[in-house]
Amino acid sequence: MRYAIIVLALLLAGCPAGQAPSHSLSAGGSGVVPALSVSLLRTDLGLADGGLVREADSALSELSRQGQISYIGVGELPPELITEGGTGDVGLPGAPVPQGTKPTGIMDSAGAQKLAAGLHDCDVVVVSSSIAARPVLARIKAGTLKAGLLVVLDDDGPALDSGTTPVVQLHYDIRAAAFLVGVAAGTSSRSQAFVAFTSTQDPHSADFLQCLRAGLRFRMAGANLLSASLTPDADNVVAPDEFKTKRDRIFATPGLKTDHFIVDAGRATASIMFALSTKPTNGYLLGGYGDFRQVRPARVVCCIVKHPGSSLRKLLTGAKSVKDVQAAGMSLPKLDLANGGVDVTDFSAYAHYNPDSDDIADAVKDARGQILDGELDVTK
Repeated sequence: MRYAIIVLALLLAGCPAGQAPSHSLSAGGSGVVPALSVSLLRTDLGLADGGLVREADSALSELSRQGQISYIGVGELPPELITEGGTGDVGLPGAPVPQGTKPTGIMDSAGAQKLAAGLHDCDVVVVSSSIAARPVLARIKAGTLKAGLLVVLDDDGPALDSGTTPVVQLHYDIRAAAFLVGVAAGTSSRSQAFVAFTSTQDPHSADFLQCLRAGLRFRMAGANLLSASLTPDADNVVAPDEFKTKRDRIFATPGLKTDHFIVDAGRATASIMFALSTKPTNGYLLGGYGDFRQVRPARVVCCIVKHPGSSLRKLLTGAKSVKDVQAAGMSLPKLDLANGGVDVTDFSAYAHYNPDSDDIADAVKDARGQILDGELDVTK
């Protein structure tokens, strides 16, 4: 009995208070403790943050079951978006939350900081973004947390000052996906004009606009794209007033009839979607970085989604030390359409409300095939 108590104490060491490891530390009960301890900060910073965190949790859980790592998830796993009664309002600012469910994407920077306080010493900390990384790095700098390496699942967001802490940041090539968003918009029977909103914190905004135009013109040779750049506030969220100001400025263009909005505004998209889906704009949303279909299923045509899971597996499989993970990070390719690291959502939710979904799906499927076969240059 005494031996069992000692073993249990060792297994629980390093876990946040009151929280057991998410999964066993070894596979098949071999008794071999993996060389690397990995913690995931389960933030919910905006509607798309939860998607990244859930996919990371799935990959890390799988690696834990295989005995590759020991894994602890800190905080509750963000819930998936749901639609209640067909309203599609869950997750939007001020929207009622169905009984028995938890609001999604409502965590702010202060919430991330509180969550980071529950981290204990480990070899590798995984976070969703640079916003989530900041409180972790602050603890490392203050000497209250020891971690050998930080893995950041997204390159969207404010610049990251990591100091002396080694960082592996996943990078994405969204060009092909942005082209497909343009194809979808250009195929839609509801298209009258196209307005794109990008974020000043998105490193891919120039590529997004270039390839979006190319995709539009692949379907509509004379398509014109207007654009505006949005600046996040101190909490790294694009506030509705910021969107409204830029939107009204563009809508003042003489003769402009607007029906489609193409949004590349990082993961601070909830407030923008609320504005897009509210009279008098009558907008349809494409783009973004996350699966927002359940928020406004009648208005969200398709979204760009980033998939970090495969990269996490490559980084950690067979790694015996932090240096191994860092070395693997140096050789990671950018995540793109070809390797499954970036994709666009299907049109199943949109199809319930809009009769042109089959035409859009066929056009996107055809363009995707040409891109993957090397027949189509998405930048021209």
